[in-house]
Amino acid sequence: MIRLKIIIAVTLICVKISATADASDEQTINEKTINGETIRIIPFPICAYSPDTRFMAGLGAIITLAAQEQSVSAQEDHIKIMTFYTQNKQYGVNVESDFYFLNDFLQVRCDTDIERFPSEYYGIGPDMPSSMKENYTYKSVRFFFAPLFKVFNALYIGPGFDFMRYSVEKYETGGEVDRMSSGSRSTKIFGSGGIISYDTRKDDFYTYRGELIEISLIKYNEKTGSDYNYNKFSIDIRKYYKLYSSVICGQIYSEILGGDIPFYSYPSIGGDDVTNLRGYLDGRYVDKFLTNIQIEYRFPVIWRFGMVIFAGIGEVGHKISSFTNHPHAAAGTGIRFMVDKESKINLRLDFAYNGNDILTYFNILEAF
Repeated sequence: MIRLKIIIAVTLICVKISATADASDEQTINEKTINGETIRIIPFPICAYSPDTRFMAGLGAIITLAAQEQSVSAQEDHIKIMTFYTQNKQYGVNVESDFYFLNDFLQVRCDTDIERFPSEYYGIGPDMPSSMKENYTYKSVRFFFAPLFKVFNALYIGPGFDFMRYSVEKYETGGEVDRMSSGSRSTKIFGSGGIISYDTRKDDFYTYRGELIEISLIKYNEKTGSDYNYNKFSIDIRKYYKLYSSVICGQIYSEILGGDIPFYSYPSIGGDDVTNLRGYLDGRYVDKFLTNIQIEYRFPVIWRFGMVIFAGIGEVGHKISSFTNHPHAAAGTGIRFMVDKESKINLRLDFAYNGNDILTYFNILEAF
């Protein structure tokens, strides 16, 4: 019944958009040129679904800026703003921005998240049974900042700073979350480190060729105000190939943590983030070492509609040698509807099967 409601909702949204999209894009997209910069504001209602949130509603906007002094190779400056409230009584505000300055010499990334989420904790490990599930509610405020400097071509290097304040509001008395947060229901982490990024991708919102190789190492230390001492190393590799009017793409993402790690910082196989596999709940399988691999084939169907076929496999473990012991795989298909032709912004509806269950995801922009 839920899946039927999702399909009906997507159909109604697409019918509404199609009634006005070709008639006048200016009704939904504001474009102005100020001091040589073309600013496009693309507002959109948020009507999303994922297994972690159930139905989500809210408002959002994507703001793109193109300056005359930018080089032709530069990616579009953009800001993405989202506010939401979910059926699980979760709410949040998310602002992501990516800007280029000084003829692309300086790239500035800035992400801010404010959330309140009822969530589930299953324990740490690759094969924790569902009977271990605990319900709890948290509030978090996170701020990430990275000024990256161009070395040559598409290679950027620079520092990264990560801050989060995390508060446990509700929990099961005597459970693991109660035990792990017994010292303080409110904690903070602050980390700093370095980022190396090589990015030749074309189009921010619908990449059809190019690659991304990004390596980061962040150290969280009590000397800089963090309540925990630990390190986080990550590597993100993505490759995109254009095949006629279709796109074949793949991603390998790995994360390694070491030290005194707070339970909310462990990497997860599943979720709906760009580094997660569709097909598993966020937080269902977490541990110190994570590797996710996924591939996707994207192709047009008719008018603004397209489809995708995807598959992925992931693993977490307490050490690297345990990676092949408990692999988790998922595969699926999805529908795309392009709400903005110029920036190639898609609504997406994905169905992922993990061998036992089918999980549904409805969101804006591509999965990775």
